[in-house]
Amino acid sequence: MKQAKWLAAGVLVGSLALSMTACGGGSSAATDGQSKPKVGVILKTTNAYFNAMSEGIAAMPKDDIEFLGVDAPGNGVDAQPQITAIEGMVTRGADAIVVAPIGPQVQPALDRAVSQGVKIVLVNDDLGGWKGASSYVGTDNYAGASQAGKYLAEQLKNKGTLAIMSGIPGVPALDARVNGVLDALKGTDIKVVNTLATECDQTKGVNVMQAFAASNPDVDAIYSACGPPVLGAIEARKKSDPFKPGLLLVGFDALPDEANAILAGTETASIAQFPKKMGTTAVTTAAAAARGDKFEPRIDTGTEVVTKDTAQKFTTFQ
Repeated sequence: MKQAKWLAAGVLVGSLALSMTACGGGSSAATDGQSKPKVGVILKTTNAYFNAMSEGIAAMPKDDIEFLGVDAPGNGVDAQPQITAIEGMVTRGADAIVVAPIGPQVQPALDRAVSQGVKIVLVNDDLGGWKGASSYVGTDNYAGASQAGKYLAEQLKNKGTLAIMSGIPGVPALDARVNGVLDALKGTDIKVVNTLATECDQTKGVNVMQAFAASNPDVDAIYSACGPPVLGAIEARKKSDPFKPGLLLVGFDALPDEANAILAGTETASIAQFPKKMGTTAVTTAAAAARGDKFEPRIDTGTEVVTKDTAQKFTTFQ
């Protein structure tokens, strides 16, 4: 997103955190079977997607929990702000914390929380191999990427060339969004000719698209593991478009701006997630874990291929 949009999203999330903190109820522990469990949420950054998740959480009923608010520290790359936020929630007496982890760097902080009896529910981003989470709530990123790969194979009739705009290498959820595509293309004659990282940033999407224009102008399709770089790719094509007609541009996130681009014909398709459902389900699951109630250890909130036929529904986050 452009800088102004990021700043606006940050202000809104901060306001949500303050207003939702005011919704808190009692202050006793959650283990006596009567009191309200203290539940907090820590996201990994502020952007339109996580802002929508916060909005969904803000609107959900909270009569049965003491809500500690939503914290969205950092820039989505540096782990220290999230580590500090986790430690802060523990200090405030959280019985359960919903966390969208930035990566394995936060595992020691989560381990310390778990050792103190705090239940951890991971949302949106999983930590592969970490056994401390009570549950994971979010998109099956690999399955969503497989849908993208199958869509690309159908559109290209199983042959052609593909360039990939990856996200942040080493982040499991984003790696899964690339691996799912690659595995879905096995057995086809579609060749990946270039892969460049974008850090899921719109400006870097512009730069990567310009690099593809210089090195691979004849590519048949471009896939992005995140939504903002696709918007950057569209922006780059408005300035210079050496690509051949019919270039497929497929994203992942189905941001509202992406949905509008699909309707306008500047993006071909995207994989939708459901951040509002994700956030509310994670908070409900965290409360259940704190109370000792039944809950599922993994909850897939689903994905959907968005094309021009369905894009209108996704002009707002679901």
